[in-house]
Amino acid sequence: MVSNHPSDRQGTSSYLGLAMNSRVSPRTLIADYLSRIVELTAAGAIKKLDRPSIRLAMTETQRARYMRAILDELFLQGAKVVTPDALFKAADTAIGCEASQIEARVGLQPGTMNPIHHGHVSASLTAIILKNLDMVALACSGAVPDKPYTVESDVRNQLVRLAIRGQGLKDLIQATQIRQQMVEMFSGDGQDILAAGENPTIRRNNMDMAGFIWLFRANPKVKWTYLVGSDKVAGYGRKGEYDLIVKTLGDRRANAQVVYYPRAGIDINVEKDIAPYDWMMEKWQAGFFDKSPMPTCDLSATKIKKALVERREDVGGIRLVDSLSREVLDYIRTDKTLLISYSREMEKERKKNLPR
Repeated sequence: MVSNHPSDRQGTSSYLGLAMNSRVSPRTLIADYLSRIVELTAAGAIKKLDRPSIRLAMTETQRARYMRAILDELFLQGAKVVTPDALFKAADTAIGCEASQIEARVGLQPGTMNPIHHGHVSASLTAIILKNLDMVALACSGAVPDKPYTVESDVRNQLVRLAIRGQGLKDLIQATQIRQQMVEMFSGDGQDILAAGENPTIRRNNMDMAGFIWLFRANPKVKWTYLVGSDKVAGYGRKGEYDLIVKTLGDRRANAQVVYYPRAGIDINVEKDIAPYDWMMEKWQAGFFDKSPMPTCDLSATKIKKALVERREDVGGIRLVDSLSREVLDYIRTDKTLLISYSREMEKERKKNLPR
């Protein structure tokens, strides 16, 4: 049985037709989405936010308070490793009266973004249109244990900031470095890193939850939409991400819902991906997972990097200038160190996939 979410909402049929036209470039699709967002903003469905009113990053003082509160909460609970409940309580303690009081609808879109391309941006814009979001926060990953050769987070965040600087995006999409801040916070001393978990994968997951929970509690009046691809949702059960789905995003203190966009060749098979896991099935049947009916630009960061290293101008017939923002493309092309890093990434990935 394959996913059967409603896939035709008012105003989306024209976008489906546009995306199915092979002559339409990612850049054109984004321009079309931006035009629709202008209309929604003029109609009052989307409001322009005072961006500093949304707390998307911690100060040094807040970070120290949060880590201290986490360790104190673990001591009170007799635990050694963080749990979502401990993180929610620690976040409230650390934030205190500094929480934002703004009411808004904000998307939270995590990803490696190595590099950010029009696929990421189009996913943000579809969520804004679908849910009348006031803004989307792009959360670039910090540590990537399954991809240890990935370009450093600081560089990827810089490319995100360049990508959203133009094309009418700066009021709609913001970058949050909260995931990298969590890596730095939990790297303070031996006790801090042990509190995150026993191995790199567990630590990464717990650090991400710590960052997301801080965002939720620093902005308690925000209605959050967690935006991911269908491949992520299909894998939550197999990967045992109960704490993320049920205890973090599904907790009432998060005030969040998941919206997922289809990825090429990957749909949700309920019998295989959802039903074997009671906690996933319960959330699925409750409508916690909402499928976006709107198309995104299904681009491959790996193929884009390969084209850049090989100095090609297109990826599968799509021009690079239509796959990335001009600012990001120019930055990468003129940064020899970054191109060398991409070349090393691809070589390590090739060796990793060789038959043993």
